Amino acid sequence: MNNILRVVAPGLFTTVQDLGRPNATAAGVPPGGAMDRFAHSAANLLVGNDVSAASLECTLFGPTLTVDSPCVIAITGADFEPRVNGIAVPMWTALALGEGDELGFGRRHELARAYIAVAGGIAGDRWLGSMSTNLMVGRGGMHGRQLQAGDTIATGEQWRPAVPGRELDATLLPPYGDRTLHAIPGPHIGRLAAPSREALFGSAFIVGIDSNRMGYRLDGATLDARGERAPRCRSRRRWRRVTSCASPRRRSRRRLRCARLSARRSTRSAD
Repeated sequence: MNNILRVVAPGLFTTVQDLGRPNATAAGVPPGGAMDRFAHSAANLLVGNDVSAASLECTLFGPTLTVDSPCVIAITGADFEPRVNGIAVPMWTALALGEGDELGFGRRHELARAYIAVAGGIAGDRWLGSMSTNLMVGRGGMHGRQLQAGDTIATGEQWRPAVPGRELDATLLPPYGDRTLHAIPGPHIGRLAAPSREALFGSAFIVGIDSNRMGYRLDGATLDARGERAPRCRSRRRWRRVTSCASPRRRSRRRLRCARLSARRSTRSAD
């Protein structure tokens, strides 16, 4: 790992994020990851990283960072007026920074989150296959917390060279002006009474302030969800019984009995 950036001011809420840990949902762990996956992925591609590399996610206003070693970065997502040494720089573009440069931000123009990718990918603590910061359990990213003044940000090894000046064509940007969230029927739709189903898809809801990476709480019509719960997966329940109830010694005895039974069947077949 190479120490690249140093945090002078952390901004309001800056964390290390990647594409999350979707394979851990079966264990009850939310996938988490970057809130704006397009901006996160685009920033990584602009600096020659894989889309799965970690980046810095900045909320509402960005941090102030000094460069300890030359690097190539890209800033995408929300427009926070990025500046290098006080001079405005373009977004959605790979930028070369030299040792001693200072990256800062001005005021927010639109959207809520900006992303800073560095060639080589941000290095952080990995938990359940991801470097995404999970504040609820204090794991992943920068020791499970948001950035603080004095933190040193390191990167991994580059697997292909970064090209300063590479930029994303404006026609490829998503329609950030459209802030409509779309819903589709899921496995729990049967719990809603018919009037509630009509209200869910026929009336307007607003994302409430009590929302996070696990899910959004919607403010709007009250829905009647007194129906039966969705059926549980039998195979998962059976797996839980075997792994949680059976001791290692009991599982070893079970495997031994299965091996002996297989051997007897093979002997009978040969006879």
